[in-house]
Amino acid sequence: MIQSQIYKKEINRPLNPAVSVTDNRENTISVEIEEYVFTDEIINGLFNVLNAVRKKSANHNGIWISGYYGSGKSHFLKYLNFCLDPKFCEKALARLCEAVEEFDPLRKPDSKSNVQPAEMRDLANWLKGAMVHTVLFNIGNTIGDNVEYNSTFVKAIWKEFNVFRGYNRFNIPMAQYLEKALDRKDKFDAFKKAIEDEGFDWNEDAEALANTELDLVMEAAKAVAPELSVDVIRTRIAENNPNLSVESFCEEVKDYLKGKDEKYRLIFFIDEVSQFIGGRKELLLQLQQIVTTINEASDGRVWVGCTAQQDLSELLTNCQIQESADDYGKIMGRFEKKVALQGTNTEYITQKRILAKNEDAEVELGKLYESKKDAIAAQFKLPTGFRTYKDKQEFIDFYPFVPYQFQLIMRVFDAFVKLEYVDTEVKGNERSVLKITHKTAQNSAAEEVGKFISFDQFFSSMFEAGLKNAGQKAIRNANEIIKEYEEKDFGQRVLRVLFMLCNLDPVNQKVFPATVDNIVTLLMTNVDENKLALKTKAEKALEFLTTKSVIRVQKTEGMPDVYFFLSEDESEVDRLIKTQKADNNKMAEELRTIFAKHFNAVNNKVTFNGNSFSLGWTILGRNSFTQSNPDLQVEFMIDHTGAVPAQIAFQNEHKKMIVLVCEEYVNNKRLANDFYWYCQVQTYLKLGAATEQREKTNKEFAKRAQDLYEKSIVPGFKAILDKSPIICGQNLLSAVMLGSKTGAERYNEALKIHFNQLYSMSSLVCGPEFPKSIDELKLKIKRSIDPNEYLIKPMSEAENAVENKLNRLGRDYELGDLLDDFKQSPYGWNEVATVYVVNELVRRHIRAYRYKGDPNLDRNKIAEVIMKDRASFVITSAQKINPALIEEFITSWKEIFGKVSSSYSHDSSELFHQCRESEDSLLNKAIANYKVEARELALAHADGVAKVLDDAVEVMDKKWHAERDPEKFFKLIIADCAMGKDMIDKCKKAIDFNRGPKATFKEVYDFVVSSKDDFDFLDRKFADDIEFVKGILTDEWPVDTIPAYKKRKNMLAAELDAVRKDLRGQIETAYAEAFQKLQNFEIEKGVNPSILPSINSQVNPAVTTTNIAKLKLSLNGIDNFVSYWTEKILVKAEPIPDDKGVNDDDKDKPTPTKKVRKISAKVICKTPMTIKTQADVDAYIASVKASLEAQLNNNDEVIIL
Repeated sequence: MIQSQIYKKEINRPLNPAVSVTDNRENTISVEIEEYVFTDEIINGLFNVLNAVRKKSANHNGIWISGYYGSGKSHFLKYLNFCLDPKFCEKALARLCEAVEEFDPLRKPDSKSNVQPAEMRDLANWLKGAMVHTVLFNIGNTIGDNVEYNSTFVKAIWKEFNVFRGYNRFNIPMAQYLEKALDRKDKFDAFKKAIEDEGFDWNEDAEALANTELDLVMEAAKAVAPELSVDVIRTRIAENNPNLSVESFCEEVKDYLKGKDEKYRLIFFIDEVSQFIGGRKELLLQLQQIVTTINEASDGRVWVGCTAQQDLSELLTNCQIQESADDYGKIMGRFEKKVALQGTNTEYITQKRILAKNEDAEVELGKLYESKKDAIAAQFKLPTGFRTYKDKQEFIDFYPFVPYQFQLIMRVFDAFVKLEYVDTEVKGNERSVLKITHKTAQNSAAEEVGKFISFDQFFSSMFEAGLKNAGQKAIRNANEIIKEYEEKDFGQRVLRVLFMLCNLDPVNQKVFPATVDNIVTLLMTNVDENKLALKTKAEKALEFLTTKSVIRVQKTEGMPDVYFFLSEDESEVDRLIKTQKADNNKMAEELRTIFAKHFNAVNNKVTFNGNSFSLGWTILGRNSFTQSNPDLQVEFMIDHTGAVPAQIAFQNEHKKMIVLVCEEYVNNKRLANDFYWYCQVQTYLKLGAATEQREKTNKEFAKRAQDLYEKSIVPGFKAILDKSPIICGQNLLSAVMLGSKTGAERYNEALKIHFNQLYSMSSLVCGPEFPKSIDELKLKIKRSIDPNEYLIKPMSEAENAVENKLNRLGRDYELGDLLDDFKQSPYGWNEVATVYVVNELVRRHIRAYRYKGDPNLDRNKIAEVIMKDRASFVITSAQKINPALIEEFITSWKEIFGKVSSSYSHDSSELFHQCRESEDSLLNKAIANYKVEARELALAHADGVAKVLDDAVEVMDKKWHAERDPEKFFKLIIADCAMGKDMIDKCKKAIDFNRGPKATFKEVYDFVVSSKDDFDFLDRKFADDIEFVKGILTDEWPVDTIPAYKKRKNMLAAELDAVRKDLRGQIETAYAEAFQKLQNFEIEKGVNPSILPSINSQVNPAVTTTNIAKLKLSLNGIDNFVSYWTEKILVKAEPIPDDKGVNDDDKDKPTPTKKVRKISAKVICKTPMTIKTQADVDAYIASVKASLEAQLNNNDEVIIL
């Protein structure tokens, strides 16, 4: 038996899944009634509407039938019309009554039908006896593009109402005033016969005749009804401008109802209303007014039913009518009867209309199911939610299809609509499913029973032809590439399944992912087929498509691989990515990030036993945590060398830890490929994008790569790291040593084991006494030294280790080198700890420091510079000094400086520092102080006293302080004790002198110096006193004779003052007499005003000086003063006029003006000349003389400026 023989209805018969409300052909109507598939939803809807029409039970006569495109609303509307139309109601109601019986909940418990069979029979009987007329039309077809917001629906309904009554649809005035008038006079048929006699068919030619032969029409009307006012009618027809108000139309309907039986009903059914209205609020309000008015005018006998793709509330929202608005409630209320077709029974409808089986087929298929039941369940098993056959009857009903195929194809349709691969009308509706199911069944009609239809067969030529440009473009490249495949027919099948699955929306992709198992199940055509072989075949095709960048595979740890279809641009990007070279630098960088995060390794420092160690990582030959010569190198071996772990351990360095990632990684090809692809993507993304589309595609690949990274790569490497063998030095760690630890815990445990091996003596510096920071170290170094402390405290293991090392060296050793030594195995000490240990040896006087050649260091200075300048420190053997010598030194020191009660350390280093090195030591303070005091004394001319201090400084600084060897220093002080004590005692007297008598000394000294010349004017009896006081100038130690000097100085100063006083008196008297004489002479000579200076200007300067010799000179010079001013007065005096020899006439003559020439010396001596010889001098003087004589020839007087 072939499949075409199993169907109850001929499978190759025409099937129109799309119902047209205007297709009223008899054979079409018969098929639509016979093949109408009832569901409980449809039964409830039909009954509710029909019963409301019967009982006029609704307050408003609006019916709203909604459902998305293809949900069956037009078919529902048309079947509703069949139930009301007297010509078809008998057959339509009979089928409806059968359906109510079938869906009676008593017979079908899962039915949601609310209709009792008895109720339906009663309703059917009433409908058969009632007169119900329906006017069924598509609003878009009736109106077209001629939308008038104030009259569109009135015009459309009126036109269709005219057609219903047998009138024309094109010219409402012609129907209203001509056809209706003739009809009422029973002359309409005669009129149409008259038109026919003229060679026309009124039903076909009415519009043309009205436009071109109106006179002919009027003559025919006048002939059959002479009483008609044809001229008025002609004008109205020609103008074609009727009153299209809602009220006028309702009056027309009301007029039509006159004389009609109470059981009469008229129903206007308008198809695709919401699509026509769109968002035009005015049209929706107009429709609401019609429903309201017509209900009132008809007393509930006239109804308006509408079909729409939207729920009424959705349409209101589209028209921007808010729920709170008055219009919202009015419109919702006018359409009281609402039927919402959800279209959820697509499988059922498809099965009933197309897949219903004949009796023979049911028997044959039943046997097939029974014999293959288990195989069928196994072969067609798919993800949860997508069911196969639940029982034998369902197998019979759906064969050769599988029930889940209908669920899946509807989701494919929905997705393709969103992607704009197909028209919106295709969206998951029963019409589309019916169409493609019918076509697919026809294509396999010749197959033997036992063969199944695979899902790829849905993607038939009809499906592909229905793809829009975007859909065709999406698969075009893949179709071309699959032609290259060796089994291109099978490859095409795989490709089609992939194309449908991979373009599902994201939610459905998760529910029904494109895994190889799902793809294989969808490809199954035979229940006995070797599924494993088919899977292998499919995997090969998938690999080809992946290689060719048609699809990509998403791998997630622990989950099946999922395939995704690549768009044209994605394919191009995928190919570009595959050409990228992911070098080791990039791969090492990415691996370091993964490993560091897994191990929580954030830097290149690790702490072990309280000590910090540097760490370096090596991945693929690249160093991470960049650290030259780290304390420990961790190598992550990625590439397998072929050597077994034991061989690798044998050849390993003791400072290297190896994580053998390669042991697991080499077998994980998937992870290796994923990781390499991820690195290729990162490399590719750096190239940027030239277009907006490419940028979008790049972002998608970046997201995919990141998803792969997070979901597969990182978990994959983490799993490997947690199992990878680890080699520490030359030891391969056993599983027992690491236990069940993972991640950072496992890594840190391995580091701990390695450090324990590498630095077995690191714990020697882990005690609480060891400083952990430089600041703590400073405090340890600076603490005071108690010699007794180390008498009872034995050397620590760490101190012994350092001392043994130094003893083996047998020489002085740089601190920096020692620190580097103890960083190494087996110690691993940090520098702070090692310095502390060395310093403890220094404090024990086992070892000593030498810093830049200086062996004597203050512990405070050591603390501050030792970590900063470790290279300048040298460790030497310490000097042993006898305690008796230290005691003798302290005694001598106290005697010298007179500080008997002072306390001194008995530690030789401390004592040496305390007495010699410290700025506060008595020695250093004395040196500094004596230098200052000596300078002060020298400034006061007490050179002898200053020399005492200078000599002491010479001893203390150049002799005592210059000794840098502690033992020699101590011995030197002991040897110089007596001398030093005398020296210091004398220095104390010198300092006392400086701070007291020095002022008197300077006073006497300055007196002697300033009075040296004046002493000659004293009487000879003071000669001895003068000689005594002059001795101060050469006195080396005037400390004890200052009072005598002071006494003699005071006496001599008094004598000198007396001499000065006498001389000053003589000067004042002599000047007084001189001025009196000169003033009298001025009067005598007629000099007025006086030209003399003031007497004070002469006297004051003369008597101010203390120098006796100058006072005598001033006194002796007064005679010269008088002579000088006498001459000046004579010059100033005017000559006495002489009248002798002068005529009276001459007296009146003006005195000639004296001609005076003032000239610069530069003018007189302007001739440049080089003087070399006496002749040159004579020549130059001659030229100057000539210039002067020339000036005198023209002037009375020449003044040289």
